[in-house]
Amino acid sequence: MAAGEYDVTVNYLGDEKYFESSNATSFKVSKTDLIVGTDSKATANVVGQNMVNAILSYLFLKTSTVKST
Repeated sequence: MAAGEYDVTVNYLGDEKYFESSNATSFKVSKTDLIVGTDSKATANVVGQNMVNAILSYLFLKTSTVKST
């Protein structure tokens, strides 16, 4: 995922048990150095939430996409 600001909107259409719902938020991705071919541990600061620890792998970073608005 490229460094930068991202806006995310999630819509749930609802069903017979739960009402329709939607929410929007934004987050910032900062550049970090990873060792190619190995898993790296990174800490991500999600705007408006607590610090989140995530395990990111080189393969995930090369194959993931983000749909932003």
